[in-house]
Amino acid sequence: MKIGIYDTDKDLCEQAKDIIKTYAEQTLTDIKIHIFHKKNEMILHGTLTSHLDVLFLSLDSDNRNGIDIAKEINKIAPECQIVYYSDDIKHATEIYTTVHTYFVLKTELEKRIEEIFHKILTLKQEKRRRHIFSVIGGRKVILSSEEIIYFERVKRITKIVTGFGIYEIRDKLDDLITQLPPKDFFRCHNSYIVYLPAVREITKSSFIMSNQDNIVISRKYLKEAKDLFI
Repeated sequence: MKIGIYDTDKDLCEQAKDIIKTYAEQTLTDIKIHIFHKKNEMILHGTLTSHLDVLFLSLDSDNRNGIDIAKEINKIAPECQIVYYSDDIKHATEIYTTVHTYFVLKTELEKRIEEIFHKILTLKQEKRRRHIFSVIGGRKVILSSEEIIYFERVKRITKIVTGFGIYEIRDKLDDLITQLPPKDFFRCHNSYIVYLPAVREITKSSFIMSNQDNIVISRKYLKEAKDLFI
């Protein structure tokens, strides 16, 4: 697994490297670590040349810059998982405008490293999984989880909304939710199931998805929905 660490603070960068390396050695995880202190170097030699699997992206005093970097990586290297690590939680809500795997405080990196790698490896395995749906009309469609944005139940039809089109199936949401990976899909309304990594923002009563669709969160699911993003 190719792992990058981007931090303008060289000392903190080395600390993060030591924590990650120690965990990898203890768990016999095969990794190669790349260190970056400059954005252009990281973009060119990290995401484009080395094809990083994971990037530990520092959010320091210049949080806005980190968010913009993540958005750029989402576009040019969508397969690269982003783990934010930060000095504080001041701008933590902004990370939901990007696709990311985890957010952790720098002071808690060592404490959370096992949990972080569990999430990384779970997502890597999930990306290899495929879901087969019987589309109305007799065809079958094979979709990976990350291709799905959300499911919407309209009368007796369920729509699968993806980044490249909409498919209609007859499966009920009650049945679908039992078949989908529970860590990635969330029932937020009687009519909706959302793919959590596709959520870009959570408001008082809705999710804003990666395609800008506004998905209502019913009162029944509101507390659980907000707890997911604490």
